[in-house]
Amino acid sequence: MPRGIFVVQSSALDAAHEAAFDEWYTGVHIPEVLDVPGFVSARRFRTVGTGADAHTFLTIYEIDADDVRAPLKEVYRRSQSGEMTIPDDVRAGRPPTTALYELTGDDKGSAVAGTDDR
Repeated sequence: MPRGIFVVQSSALDAAHEAAFDEWYTGVHIPEVLDVPGFVSARRFRTVGTGADAHTFLTIYEIDADDVRAPLKEVYRRSQSGEMTIPDDVRAGRPPTTALYELTGDDKGSAVAGTDDR
């Protein structure tokens, strides 16, 4: 069971670059991230009916590592070293919004079942 998630909200430079951004993100970037040990899956979403200031895309990466920060540090290292690149035609107009979360619970593997009390 994954122990953490890394959430990324991102957008293309503008509408004219969105197709290239989407192609790069799905076809190049996600596979590069999933090559990093600890990253086990990625799911990508597009906004629906949100405000103009919202990012267009949301990506949720699942991480399975004892230290959920370690895989992310490796992604940053690879990005800084040039092992992962962002072509200029897909570079975002503003930085992505990111957050790293780790699983909670005493054994870090328990799931909490919800009840529907409607």
